[in-house]
Amino acid sequence: HERGFRLQSPPTLPPPPAGLTFADSAVDPTIVRAPTTSSAQSKLWYADGQWWGALFGRTTNRLGIYRLDADTQVWADTGELIDERPFADVHVLWTGTHLYTVAGGSRPSENHAIRVRRFTFDAKAVRFTLDADFPVTIYPGGASSPVMTADSAGGLWVTFVRDGRVMVTHTLENDTSWSAPIALASAAAAVDVVDV
Repeated sequence: HERGFRLQSPPTLPPPPAGLTFADSAVDPTIVRAPTTSSAQSKLWYADGQWWGALFGRTTNRLGIYRLDADTQVWADTGELIDERPFADVHVLWTGTHLYTVAGGSRPSENHAIRVRRFTFDAKAVRFTLDADFPVTIYPGGASSPVMTADSAGGLWVTFVRDGRVMVTHTLENDTSWSAPIALASAAAAVDVVDV
């Protein structure tokens, strides 16, 4: 005895809702050539019930801290500087206590040095302010897209790529004291570095 099976077409699903898009700010491409870059750096964080971003100013071309107005979808400049260099790549790390940024350029020059800044959130003023003794230079020349993380003991770690090698450095006794960067032990890093 054979049973007959009838193939059924999959149910028809309604189309997904249309996405909402908002016009964002623009920067001068002759000054800021890669405002977000294509690396794995984080530029946004969520604190005090709001979204914040490390963005370039439309008129200043300086990298600063911006707060998103959820109703208007407009990024408001808080006036707090992260980096004055329009070529700097930045990574942000919000620990719930402090906001850390690491930024630098890609060329082997002092002007492209990798710097760490630490900010504290002022709930009354609803803004982040730079802590004393920052910025701290953790590498005197530039490198590809520095990235930062924190370990379970509260130590900070930064990795970056210089001359095809993955380099790592970390905090010592406090956030202003850093180890000398060393190359990871692997023979070679397969990385794509694009200087802009």
